[in-house]
Amino acid sequence: MNQPLLRFLSTKNYKNLSLDKVIELQKLNIFIGANGSGKSNFISCLKFLKDNLTTTPDESRGVSSFEDAIAQIGGNRILDVSVESPARVRFAYCFSKM
Repeated sequence: MNQPLLRFLSTKNYKNLSLDKVIELQKLNIFIGANGSGKSNFISCLKFLKDNLTTTPDESRGVSSFEDAIAQIGGNRILDVSVESPARVRFAYCFSKM
């Protein structure tokens, strides 16, 4: 069965990632860069997106998958620390079938 593939991702104010242009993704992606350039935060962003879309909400506690993903990442640690409050985190993404 063909699984949907993440085709592109863009984000703003997610940790230190403010990707002004869309990052196009393929089946295999290799991230290379200096320490502190955002590689780990990009992977964290992918995990956050996955957790939002695939985690089953805990209805008994009234917690949505989004709230659970925020809690897993550490609440306000999702925000870029250089952005003044109130801040917004923006994600743009697209899935397609191969």
